[in-house]
Amino acid sequence: MAHWYHILTHVRKKNYLNYLRIMYRQVAALEKNPQMLRRSHQLDGYKSKSTTPLESMIHWDIRKGAFTTEEIEKIMQFLRKSKDKNEEEHALRIIAWLYMHLGKRPLQMMSINSTSLKTVIHNEVSQYFLEIPKAKAQRGRKAEQWEITADLAKEIQLFSARPAIRPLQQEADRLFIWPSECMGRPKNETFSTSQLGGLLRRYFRGSGLTTQRDKNLPATPLIFNARRARHTVGTQMAFDGAPAEFISRVLEHDSPGSAKAYIDAVFMQLQDAINKAEYSLGGIFAGLSEVYFSGHIVEEQTDRPIFVPDWTAGLLTVGCCNLDTHVYGECKKHPFFSCYGCSFFRALRGGAHAQALDYVAGLLQRWQESEGHPERSQMVVEFERLYQGISHVVRRVKVQAL
Repeated sequence: MAHWYHILTHVRKKNYLNYLRIMYRQVAALEKNPQMLRRSHQLDGYKSKSTTPLESMIHWDIRKGAFTTEEIEKIMQFLRKSKDKNEEEHALRIIAWLYMHLGKRPLQMMSINSTSLKTVIHNEVSQYFLEIPKAKAQRGRKAEQWEITADLAKEIQLFSARPAIRPLQQEADRLFIWPSECMGRPKNETFSTSQLGGLLRRYFRGSGLTTQRDKNLPATPLIFNARRARHTVGTQMAFDGAPAEFISRVLEHDSPGSAKAYIDAVFMQLQDAINKAEYSLGGIFAGLSEVYFSGHIVEEQTDRPIFVPDWTAGLLTVGCCNLDTHVYGECKKHPFFSCYGCSFFRALRGGAHAQALDYVAGLLQRWQESEGHPERSQMVVEFERLYQGISHVVRRVKVQAL
C-alpha cells in the first residue's frame, strides 16, 4: 500500500483525491493495519495541490466571504418576516434560513427526506431536530439529526401543510419540492444544486437587501449563496471560541484542517483592533463611548430581575426589566448580556455591578487563555460594549451619591 500513499500525495485534482482517499480509508479499515490507519488519518488532512487558499473568506470578501453582523441581521429579519407569494418562495426562504442556521451544503438540503423533522418533548418542552443526510466524502454514512429552532420548525410544518406540497413530498420523499408552475419546469421533479443556487440568487435580488461596508461608497445589492452562509456559520463559531475540531464536526468537513480558515478569518478581522489594545482590560475598553448605557437607575427592584450569570457566586441582582410585554411581546434577547444596552433596563442603584464587572473581566481573561488565537473572537467586541455599559452605571451611581 506504500505506492498508494505516494500516488495520493501527488494527486492534483481535488475530486480524484477525494475518491482515492475514500478507497484508501476503506482498505485500511478492512486490513486493520495500524500503520495504514495512521496514514489514512494523515490523508484526511491533506489538500490537493490545485486547491487554492480560502482568501475570499479570510479577507471577508463582499461577494464570496462570510456575512458581517449587520448583514446577518438584515438577512435574518428578511427571512423571518418576508411574505411568501407562492410555494417556491416559501421553500427558498426556509432553505436559506437553514443555510444560515446550520451551514449545511446544498446537496444535503435537496436530499432531506419528507419525514425528517422530528419533535422531542421533555418536561413539556418541545425540541425540534432535522435529520440531514451526509454529503461529499461522508456520503453513505447514516443521516444525522441537528437541532433547529421552534420558529424554523414551525415554518417547515407550515410549508408541508400547503395543499400542493404534501402530495409531492410523499411521492418524491423529499422535504423541499414544489409544483412545476412555480419552478418553470416541465414536470414535478427535484433539481440540481446549481439550479437551486440560481433560484436563491433570483429570490434575494428581489428582496432589495443591500450592504454598505464602506460608508464612503454607495450601497450594493447583498449577494446570498450557500457558501457564504456556510462561511458565516463557521466564522460565528470561531467568534464564540469554538475549537477547530468542533467547527469541523458541525460543518462536517472532510478535512479537520478546513476549520482553521474560519479562525484565521476572525483573527484577520480583529487583528488591527487588538494590536492597538495593550492586552489589558482597561486598554481594550478605554476607547468606547460612554453613552452605551441607555436605561435608567432605580432605587428598588420590581419583578423580572436580571442576575449576573455566575451561579457559583449566588444570585447577584443588577436590576430588572421594564419591558411592556403586552405592547412589545416577550424579549428574545439574552438576559444580562443584552440588558445594559437596552432602554428598558432598570439598573438597581445598589446592584451587584462591581461583581458584574469582575464576571465580564473573568470571561475575557479565560477567553484570551483559550486554545488558538485568543484575539479571534468577536465576543471581545461584545465584552467591550457590555463592560462599558456596566462601567457607565457604576460611574453614574457614584456621581449621584456625591
